[in-house]
Amino acid sequence: MSDTPLSDLLNAIRERPEDENAFRRFCEAFLDSSIGVTAAGVPAGRPGERFVTGPEHKISLPLVGTPDGRTMIKACADVAAFVRKFPDTKITAMLRGRELLRIMLMNARLDGVLVCSAASLRSIPISRAIAAQLLGPPSSTASASRPWWKFWG
Repeated sequence: MSDTPLSDLLNAIRERPEDENAFRRFCEAFLDSSIGVTAAGVPAGRPGERFVTGPEHKISLPLVGTPDGRTMIKACADVAAFVRKFPDTKITAMLRGRELLRIMLMNARLDGVLVCSAASLRSIPISRAIAAQLLGPPSSTASASRPWWKFWG
């Protein structure tokens, strides 16, 4: 088994552009994958510790510009392999892909997430529109559409 499963899916998109399902498979895997970021403002002295951010935390994520002018959050796939291949990358936080997409969608100035491969010098963007489709409607909207007791149709 590969130690770069998400990167392998990312690379498959580039290697087999005729495979219409490759991007869908990548996005589905991304949602539940552990993604690395080089966040600034992460509480010091807590390596490997899980923590929840609150209003008092001022954590920022690195942004990158794409050649077509979009502003995106830089994300690293397959964290352990990424750190081995690119040791100068200072990954300071990890989170699930779906959480990173939620964070990105909260900032209207961001155009998406740029996912960088641990297996090659390739990356692929996940746009705001794709992120919104992947995450579905906000839970408050979904629950407001029908009473809790109407679990049918």
